[in-house]
Amino acid sequence: MDGTGRKVIFYTKNLECLNEFKLTNQFLGLFINRNNECVVFSEVNLDSYFWVYSDNGKFLRKFGKPLHPIAPDKTGKYSNSRDSAADILYTPEKDGIWASFRNRYDLRYYENEKLVGEIRAKKGYFRWVEKKMMNMKWMSYIDYPKYIAGDNHRLFYFFKKDEQTFCDVFDLNDYRLLRRIKFKVAYRGIVHYKGTTFYALAYDDSEDVLLYKIEVLGLNCK
Repeated sequence: MDGTGRKVIFYTKNLECLNEFKLTNQFLGLFINRNNECVVFSEVNLDSYFWVYSDNGKFLRKFGKPLHPIAPDKTGKYSNSRDSAADILYTPEKDGIWASFRNRYDLRYYENEKLVGEIRAKKGYFRWVEKKMMNMKWMSYIDYPKYIAGDNHRLFYFFKKDEQTFCDVFDLNDYRLLRRIKFKVAYRGIVHYKGTTFYALAYDDSEDVLLYKIEVLGLNCK
């Protein structure tokens, strides 16, 4: 994807441009599934979380029905207008997708484009404030997901809550919560290195950027 979040560009390993196409709506990210199709998840979802395209930009199908409407109703009740996938973890061997969401803690698992698993926190776990513009109202979330990663046995879910960074670790055999880790640093730009090792960026008191190595320890999987 390019900087506008609307153009998809395919390159060879030698950085030779093979093809490119543009989308109508801005999207947050994409991945290539095991059928070599391009799957995008969008900032503005109309009726599905994921859209599937061929490598020449032809729309093929969509899947993942949102839990909430994206537009305010006639009574002016709040709209969950951020009901979109925030981050995904794709596992090509199962054609599986773990997705986190902008407006709630929930994690959902799709396999072969069908919803087969879900992890939820208590209702209202992510806090929000009211925002208004003209005749529209919406929720602006103070707490939100940051990063999702995993291996064959565990799922790592980093999120911001009460101005701090947390990581919930789940056993993928039964979705059991293994451990909740509370960090003292407000990490950003988190990436999974391997196993239980992560790297992340954060600002110090002088607003300089520092690189941190994170080890997630004390886990007990079946």
